[in-house]
Amino acid sequence: MFIYTTNVYVYCGKYSLLIRRSATDDTLPLFWETAGGHTDAVCPLHNMNLLKREAARELREETGIVVKPSALRFLGSRKHHATFEVRLQKCPTVRLSHEHDKLLWIESKNPSQIPANTRWQVKAYFRKGFL
Repeated sequence: MFIYTTNVYVYCGKYSLLIRRSATDDTLPLFWETAGGHTDAVCPLHNMNLLKREAARELREETGIVVKPSALRFLGSRKHHATFEVRLQKCPTVRLSHEHDKLLWIESKNPSQIPANTRWQVKAYFRKGFL
């Protein structure tokens, strides 16, 4: 199986980062999500080093957060998508790309803080864990 998209849940203590797509976005304007996107390379699921590099690149491009690919923990995959998480010791300064216009740190154990206009996959993750 090949992976074409990734996303990364970023944790800092009890908080998790959400970023909102800009109003001019073609797909889901003003929807909250985690950092992620299309891979630049075709990634076989068994090539975890390449997948982690691609996920770390997306995280850096969309938020300015730089992590070593080895810091990412694989949570699972569905169809052509892979999900990771990273747990940071210190909350970083976030610099959003042009694709996003707001950020929000939510208490990851408090689903009531999730905005209504959040991607359903992200809502499900915070309520039930990776599906």
